[in-house]
Amino acid sequence: MNRILTSLALLLLTAGTTISQQIQWASTVDYQYNQFADADYSGNTATGEPDAFPLGFLNPRAFRLKDEKAFGSLMLEFEKPQTVQQLAIVESYMPGRVTKIALLDEVGNKYPIYNKEAADINEKFRTLLISIPVTHYAVKRVEIVVDTETIEGWAQIDAVGISNTASASDIKKSLQEKYGRLNFKDEIFFTTAKENLGETVNSLFPEAKPIISADGKTLYFARQNSEGNVGGQSDDQDIYVSYFENGAWTEAENIGEPLNDRFANGVCSVSPDGNTLLLMNSYSTAGATERGVSISRKTPYGWEAPSPVAINNFEPKGKYLDFFMSASEEALIMAYQSKNGGYGDQDLYVSIKQGNNTYAKPRNLGKILNTNKAEFSPFLAPDNKTLYFASNGHGGMGGSDIFYTKRLDDTWTNWSTPVNMGSNINTAEWDAYYSISADGSKAFFTSSDENSIGARDIYSISLENELKPEPVMLVRGKVFNSETNEPIMADIVFETYFEGVKEGMASPNSKTMEYKAILSRGNKYRILAYAEGYMPLDIAIDVQAFDTYTELYKDIYLDPIALGDLITFNNILFNKSTPELLPESGTDLAMLETLLRENPNMVVELAGHTDSWGDVSKNFKLSQERVEVVKNYLAMRGIDAKRLQAKGYGGSQPVASNATEESRQLNRRVEIKVLKIQ
Repeated sequence: MNRILTSLALLLLTAGTTISQQIQWASTVDYQYNQFADADYSGNTATGEPDAFPLGFLNPRAFRLKDEKAFGSLMLEFEKPQTVQQLAIVESYMPGRVTKIALLDEVGNKYPIYNKEAADINEKFRTLLISIPVTHYAVKRVEIVVDTETIEGWAQIDAVGISNTASASDIKKSLQEKYGRLNFKDEIFFTTAKENLGETVNSLFPEAKPIISADGKTLYFARQNSEGNVGGQSDDQDIYVSYFENGAWTEAENIGEPLNDRFANGVCSVSPDGNTLLLMNSYSTAGATERGVSISRKTPYGWEAPSPVAINNFEPKGKYLDFFMSASEEALIMAYQSKNGGYGDQDLYVSIKQGNNTYAKPRNLGKILNTNKAEFSPFLAPDNKTLYFASNGHGGMGGSDIFYTKRLDDTWTNWSTPVNMGSNINTAEWDAYYSISADGSKAFFTSSDENSIGARDIYSISLENELKPEPVMLVRGKVFNSETNEPIMADIVFETYFEGVKEGMASPNSKTMEYKAILSRGNKYRILAYAEGYMPLDIAIDVQAFDTYTELYKDIYLDPIALGDLITFNNILFNKSTPELLPESGTDLAMLETLLRENPNMVVELAGHTDSWGDVSKNFKLSQERVEVVKNYLAMRGIDAKRLQAKGYGGSQPVASNATEESRQLNRRVEIKVLKIQ
């Protein structure tokens, strides 16, 4: 049987939306209370576009209250009522005194979106940009309350605008281009309130570190000093698990050994397929734990004993460490205080995977994220761009607050300015450990309020629109024996088609036999599937733009290996007329290596083929040289050379016409033929 590893494209097309960057500025004053004068500094000066330039100075073209220590309000009207996702208020002088904001529809219904105490902001001016879920009503008016009694000063408002643009970054870019530096202050408003997960999850003891599975149905968390811990109440922290069944969370269970011991234990992240956990601490066979992080894989018999993860030049000091592993396992996000510098307390770092359970020297994520105080509890969203973390150093409600930021490039040091997640999540107390499901519909975090069961509980909140990370696709399915249609275990790798960057990996669940993986939009991917005793499979999936979370069910069929089988690698590529391998050959070479490793008793012929153009003897020689290079590559990677027979066939065995360049390219290939299976 001859199998050709070509790409079978599965094209997913969904309509993208065009983002409008239009902003409508208030046109008239509906009413005002306590304005400074009827002309200059009046409510009328807050209509229209920003014009109180230069900002940062007292200016008669911007609204202010009658006295430096006063209380007042302003109601502005818009000529064309519209739905809204962004509200911009240009605080042109002495910002921070806006304390309440409400939107009003065309019949006068009021919808509060902002409520904060007045604050003395260490800036001369700023633009308050509030992101909200798209309104189900058309906004006609905006009401703003200004308080300079609590924090006195000549606070001024120059302009107020509304927009239905979903992206705050697009609004900021548009305004910056037109008006110059506006010192944006991002705020978030939730239409829903946070919900305590209740007594099946929370207890009288503190709960912390919730990690939700990709499908949103399994919640791992830590419970501190509970009599239910492995070491009883003297046990600092154990891992518990709860499942979402029939619309409710089940009674939490101690996950037990080998993940829990008498030391502090916790889950840092869970893989998209649910089969891998990243765990606090480095477990040892002697029953002790060391500073570090470990991995445990799920087997048919339960979780395996955790294996330490090696991180080069990892030298932490201080008591606290936090970790998070990306969906592809290629990036390890860390929070720790380094012996070798940093910005102060715990900083955020990234370490890139180098090999099996081994990561490179950590790289500081930079001063945009890190302050002289603690940044911790990192969670990288499934889009591989949006990072949530807690901080004591970025200001906020009090204690530690939860923030989000977006990675702007592949350097891992260029991030958007962190945005506070707002008063629906953050409190005056300690808030941290934010995680979300793959569909972005719900977030889980640690917080407290008057309804808390214990000192610290786990809460959830529903997310909408701007509050979600970028949408992703959850690919799921089963792997089958193509001859018997029986489900089988396999290793599945997802990588970008052209760059060969690993974006995800999965294996079937031992009970359901279903695999799961997460892919970002806008890429073409290769799905590579391997199983012992089976030929590997290489198929392509083209994931175009989509605006909402998407699921794709994709079953995979693998052919059992048989004597005489041929498998063709069309993407083991060489420089023209030479035996020099091209970098693009990496994926197919890795596939061939994996096939030989997973089938250690298999002996193969490596067959080299060229097209028929040119000198026949030179083509035979070139094809032999090329497969010798492939053989040497595999031998250097630890494959026994005795299992590899290299033979060049030149252009004597074409599989396509040699009339066109496109068809000749199919003839230039490397094949393997199965000679022996023990």
